Amino acid sequence: MDILLLIISSNGLPHYEKNKAVWRMYMNSYPRIRCYFLESGTDETRIYPCLERDTLYLWGEESFPNILKKTLDAMAYFLSERHYDFIVRTNLSSVWCFDALETYLRSLPSTGIYSGPRGPYYHLRELYFWFYFVGGMGIIMSHDVCRLLLENRALAEDFRNMDDIDIGYAMHRLGVSIRPIHYCSVGSLTDFEEKKSAIRWDEHIFYRAKKMDGDREEEPIYMERMVHLIYPGLYKTTVAEVGSM
Repeated sequence: MDILLLIISSNGLPHYEKNKAVWRMYMNSYPRIRCYFLESGTDETRIYPCLERDTLYLWGEESFPNILKKTLDAMAYFLSERHYDFIVRTNLSSVWCFDALETYLRSLPSTGIYSGPRGPYYHLRELYFWFYFVGGMGIIMSHDVCRLLLENRALAEDFRNMDDIDIGYAMHRLGVSIRPIHYCSVGSLTDFEEKKSAIRWDEHIFYRAKKMDGDREEEPIYMERMVHLIYPGLYKTTVAEVGSM
């Protein structure tokens, strides 16, 4: 089973480089899971799309509207290179347990999969429930569903909301239902201490490390601590070393 994991990335906030350093602690540790950062660029010395080590650069400015384009273009690029059984789209502030991910994916059918944390979307003017979508921190698709999305990408692009909602709208229109999963949100160092047991015992496939208010600079600190719990004994990197990478 081959898995493609795409990480929405940019240099938009100071702590993002540290988040990437934490990702690099474990992202290449499973040979059947290939992980790449996705970033936009306008450097005319590059030919886009441009794959440099673990980062795929796609033409354009970094912006919220461009996240959908970046996602779809990256899916098209990598699926043209080789076959992947499952495609995962996530972000810099998430930490994944690859053992739990592989176990979950092996339990699924090989086709028809659109999975992740489920949320409702309401019509903005009429305020009635419209459809469910998978949150952008953890979108999981089987190969065929990803192909279906790419073949019908105009459905997502024309909806013009946030990227995960746009994808959810396309899946809704295409009749692809969601297999919901739960994730664990960690919003502070104190929150991390309270949830250490769940993290240590792989109770979730992934963990979202996002401080919803105030300074987000400490996010990579508890991301790094989560990595040490999920992958014990593999790494001796300290928070200070992550900050200097």
